[in-house]
Amino acid sequence: MGREKFLMLSGSGEGYGLALRLKQLGHSVKVRAHDQRARFNYDGLLEKASDNWESEIDRKTIVLFDSTGGGKTADRLKQRGQPIWSGGLFQDQLEFAHAH
Repeated sequence: MGREKFLMLSGSGEGYGLALRLKQLGHSVKVRAHDQRARFNYDGLLEKASDNWESEIDRKTIVLFDSTGGGKTADRLKQRGQPIWSGGLFQDQLEFAHAH
């Protein structure tokens, strides 16, 4: 596998350990937490994406979702041809149905 480019969109930083491992393997990685309190997690270890994170990705960036709730965003990005891992309205519905 070559050097890939990743952006992890997170609820509260749940997947930052995976993001750090991807970075250690030589990949380009940025992270963005929805929860304001988690935005400082892994400071100095992981590069943080800005509020305007969509302008920071290109067609080759793999967008990772580490939690539910980003389904609409994931589906919108998929429709534009963006590579997505573990995100979508269907996945959100499965998770929410299982939790109830």
